[in-house]
Amino acid sequence: MRSVQDATYITENKETEPYVVPVVESDFFIDSVSVLKVGKVTVTNEWTKKIQICNHEIDFKLDTGAQISVLPLHIFSTFNNDLKVETTNIVPEAYGIYKLRPVGMINLLCSIGNKQANINFVVIENSKSKPLLGLEGCIKLSLVKCIDKVSVNMYQTKTKQFIENNKEIFTDVGKFEGKYTIKLKETAVPIARPPRRIPVSLRPKLEGKFKKLENEGIIAKVDNPQVWVSNLVVVEKNYGSIRLCLDPQDLNKIIKRDYVVIPKIEELVPKLTNKKVFSVLDLKDVFFQIELDDKSSDLCTFSSPFGYYKVLPLPMGLSCAPEKFQKRNEANFSDISGVLVYFDDLLIAGDTIEQHDEILAKVIKRAKVLNIKFNQIKIQLKVPEV
Repeated sequence: MRSVQDATYITENKETEPYVVPVVESDFFIDSVSVLKVGKVTVTNEWTKKIQICNHEIDFKLDTGAQISVLPLHIFSTFNNDLKVETTNIVPEAYGIYKLRPVGMINLLCSIGNKQANINFVVIENSKSKPLLGLEGCIKLSLVKCIDKVSVNMYQTKTKQFIENNKEIFTDVGKFEGKYTIKLKETAVPIARPPRRIPVSLRPKLEGKFKKLENEGIIAKVDNPQVWVSNLVVVEKNYGSIRLCLDPQDLNKIIKRDYVVIPKIEELVPKLTNKKVFSVLDLKDVFFQIELDDKSSDLCTFSSPFGYYKVLPLPMGLSCAPEKFQKRNEANFSDISGVLVYFDDLLIAGDTIEQHDEILAKVIKRAKVLNIKFNQIKIQLKVPEV
């Protein structure tokens, strides 16, 4: 079960109306990790290209890990005023689970050198965001090349074997040691939100989803009255499936945050100088690996057509969650030389294959002891650059 990072503009519907967010295209993730090849030469932590659009030369960050291309509104506004954006249900999501507010979608003719291509852009309001060209745009403008198929197959075989040999850290949902306590400001005034109406046609799916999450230990039925009750948001995805989101906007306003310095990419890059072999491990179901204590779980109670339920692990979207996870992840792995922690990613870097493998072995051993799980889909194993 996920939760809404910033639900203020999502929850404007009247509470008496059916509350379903239709998603024509699922939320898109923008991978903003910018660590590129590191050698003995000067390190560049971003790959950029100047691209011509509407007689303007725009400096784009190229990111093959991004599923979409993004254009900030303040740059788009300098183009021809006749250009109109179309409405879109895409909600771009930046690294660290931060959603970006979309204005709309537009298709623009782009050119670089002698190459031209029409590319779809999501226009966003965020004024500090840099224009980003995703994988599709990079391919259309011939800025990236496909890796040899044989090499890909060999890499996939190597990765599959690694996962098979260490299946213990890639199955089920892990749990960090101890439980987390959500601390509230002294001025906190409880708010209990009434349940929103859900269309009758969705109730069977919703009931099935509740049973699944309850069986997995993600949510639990609440029988006693609670003073803090958040809303439930039902997101209808492609192919008829649904996703449940906790909307903790009231709770976020009064949570005491443990401010933790999140490392910047430019602070991490110098630590990778002369490193030649890399692996990236992404923690599975990130926030579900941190359990809440009973009182904190009660704070994460939400209303539904089937009564009241509460979230048992730390919900993604609480204002304290990213910093808490960074702090806990650093405590678990940062003492291992050659390991860098960035939210839910562990970057293993070695000068040689032998050194890299020694570091990786320590990480695997630690993960098994602490019952920490990784996402086998996102693993990058023994690559020359990340």
